[in-house]
Order: sequence, then structure tokens, then C-alpha cells
Amino acid sequence: MAKLQFRDRRIHLLPRTILKDGACIHRHGSTRGILLTKLDLKRVVVKTELLPFPAPICWSAVAAIETYDQWLPFCSSSRIVGKRPSDAEKFDCVIDISFTELGLPFKESVKHQVTVKPYSSVIATANETAVNASFLEYDWSFRPVKLTPKLARLSHLASPASHPSSSEQSGTEVTLKSVVVFRSMLHVPIWDGVGNYVVEAMLLAFRERMELLTRHNNSENRKRERERGEGSQGGTTRKEGEGSQRSAGETSASPSPAGREGGS
Repeated sequence: MAKLQFRDRRIHLLPRTILKDGACIHRHGSTRGILLTKLDLKRVVVKTELLPFPAPICWSAVAAIETYDQWLPFCSSSRIVGKRPSDAEKFDCVIDISFTELGLPFKESVKHQVTVKPYSSVIATANETAVNASFLEYDWSFRPVKLTPKLARLSHLASPASHPSSSEQSGTEVTLKSVVVFRSMLHVPIWDGVGNYVVEAMLLAFRERMELLTRHNNSENRKRERERGEGSQGGTTRKEGEGSQRSAGETSASPSPAGREGGS
């Protein structure tokens, strides 16, 4: 293998050894010039957003890897490899990634190892390196926060007027960290142009996913409440009907005043 070194406007090739994590060790060469190292090929993007949803619900939505194709942008398919025990903290999955909609030639199926810490984090690390990257990781973390009106305004949530009890609600600080170590410097400027957009799009899609799930859950809760209300109302009506029947029966069984006088 060889490594590019820029010196005196000429390109020189230096032998190198690539470690498992993508780091480089040079076997020969001068310290003069600028060497492309792992740091040059590594790109990290971190975005944080405050959401008005409890941390356990947010965590559960991201931990459901098999639903990624329903809401996660740039993901055309996702599936668990083998059986996933309900209490497993690590499991494997395959995520089909495609950036063709951005005009980028990145499309492949990447096997990841997923590490979950209940209600705290979900980390997907490519344990089979991608074609264009020697390291790929997406780290979702969730921190419970008190959703005050001030924080609601800072996070562009609904105004306190529409949520008078927002100061008592439970919110979550969601952080998404993307780490990529590219194999070639040719891909770095491309990612520099779209990396922030990709992570922001993923967070936006997650927010919309949570809003959709919340609306669905609220609708289901209202439906169950109506059913319980109708059931209790029906029970009350039946009891009232039975009481009326008993009263009518007692009235018919007792002799009328005229009948008593006639008998006497």
C-alpha cells in the first residue's frame, strides 16, 4: 500500500501499514511535508435537539432498527441478523445506505453491530467496513430534561400558550453523532459538503417520527377512553333499566287501594 505526500508541488508515494481502526503507520519517509493521516480522513458531525417527548419513548424508537426504512432518510432497508433477544445489549443488523438522491455514488449494504443502553443510547458501528470508509458509526444518545417554556422556545417547539403545562412535561435532549473515516481523500470534500445536511435530515426525520407516533398513541388512548366511557354508560343504563323493571314488578304485585276496599 502507498500513501500520498505533498511536497515541493510533487506527489510522492510512501509505504504504509493500515491498522484495523483505519490509523496509518509509515514504514519509511521523511517527516518533511504534509502527510495524510487518519485525522485528515476522519469526519465527525454532532447535532443536538431538544424534543418534547420522554427519553424512554425516544430511545425505543431508535432501538427499533427494523423500522428504519419507515422513517430514516438515506435508508432503503434494515434488518436484524439472526434472533435478537429482548434483553440483548449487542446485536447485528444490516442497513442498506444510499445517498443517490443527493447525487452521490454511495450505495451499499453495511453490516453493523448495534450496542444499546436502555433509555440512554443506541450506537451502530459498521463491523464490516464499507466500500468508501474504513470506519462508520452513528451514535444516538438521550438525556432526560425538564421541558421549561424557555427551553421550548429555544428548541422551536410549540409556544407555551398552546401548551400551558409545558413546564411540567418531560423532554429529551437528543444528540446524534456521526463518525466516518474515509478510505480516500477524494471522498472527504464531498462529505464536507453534505455531512451536516445528512445528520440534520436524520434528526428532523426522527422528530417527525416521534410526532407521528405521539399522534397515533393519543388517538388510540382517546379511542380506548371512549370505549370505556360507552361501556360504563351502557352498564349504568342497564342497571337503571333493571331497577325500573323491578319497580314495575313490585307495583303490579301489590293490591290497589280499590281492590283492598272491595275485598273488605
